[in-house]
Amino acid sequence: MNQGVALHQAGKLGDAEKLYRRVLNLDDGLVDAHHLLGLALHQQGRSRDGIKAIERAIAKAPQSPIYHLSRGAALASLGLLDEAAGAFRRTISARPDDALAFRNLATAILGGESEGALAASRRSTILDRQDPVAWTARAHAAQKLDRTAEAAAACRRAIERDPHADEARFLLAGLEGVPDRPPAGYVRDLFDKFAPHFDRDLIGRLDYKTPEALAALISRHLAPAPKSLTILDLGCGTGLAGIALKPIAKRLTGLDLSPAMLAQAKRRGLYAELIEGDLVGATFPQSFSLVVAADVLNYLGDLAPAFATIDAAMADGAGLAFSIETLGAENGYRLTSDLRYAHAPDHVRALAAERKWTEIAAEPAILRRQGDTPVDGVLFLFRKG
Repeated sequence: MNQGVALHQAGKLGDAEKLYRRVLNLDDGLVDAHHLLGLALHQQGRSRDGIKAIERAIAKAPQSPIYHLSRGAALASLGLLDEAAGAFRRTISARPDDALAFRNLATAILGGESEGALAASRRSTILDRQDPVAWTARAHAAQKLDRTAEAAAACRRAIERDPHADEARFLLAGLEGVPDRPPAGYVRDLFDKFAPHFDRDLIGRLDYKTPEALAALISRHLAPAPKSLTILDLGCGTGLAGIALKPIAKRLTGLDLSPAMLAQAKRRGLYAELIEGDLVGATFPQSFSLVVAADVLNYLGDLAPAFATIDAAMADGAGLAFSIETLGAENGYRLTSDLRYAHAPDHVRALAAERKWTEIAAEPAILRRQGDTPVDGVLFLFRKG
């Protein structure tokens, strides 16, 4: 057991797992071994197996707050936030001074219980004033409740404690103005975290259909022959757009900033090449007959640098299909409360005209749902030249 713990602390998770299993083969009653095995599995990305092991520990010691805290963290990593919140509350009821449990509870309930999330994050920052993640959680909760001064102050506290707190830095920039784009590290970490449950959340919970809608727009207006196009899928994520585009793709290349998302895309076996990198400033050794960006440009404010990258990747006469979230009567772009960008269609058209792209089609669409609210957008199709 001690050898397993030492290996675990050294980050040798697979070796630690093997020793924990040896311990349990010798004595299944060692409760901590079940818990530590669960943690090792969760930290290797096998969270469902990890939860089962942690639940075996809980069955033997149901009052242990640390076991419920670990179970909650594994559930949250799978996007099972209601169950995770219940686990964190069990920890808090047994250990009301647990700063981490309050922080994790705040994060789990932020989407639906902003007041509760703010109360939990405030408690966390009182109990542990040095935790930048707790201060960031407090900033998010305050921002959602339009308590701008508190949100900004919490962001500054997070940055003081961690100069690399990209999420807090971006949120603060949004509170003070409209930044051109988020830090690349923030976007990478965000999607790495979402990767294990990204498809389930988008399709099942958010009713996300943008890739299919863009593929239909391309088919109607460009009418490509089957397997005829070399396609660049920008911000390919887990490959949802690749599924929709595969029937018309002779060769499919994907680009994404998140290695965890690319790992999911690789499992689909759709892409001839997957590239880890930032859309802005990316270069490619070949040009493409179609570039697609499904639900990607809403993570950028100023689209001019992205359009320069896209233009360089397009062959003469190539197509470009993408979605944007739309503003009302405003021009330009703005950062929404969910830290995504909405753009005015005419602003997008003006940037496209500077590139001498010809507009083929523009159709309004509901891109997904945010809670009970539909997210309005526009699907654009341009041709280079």
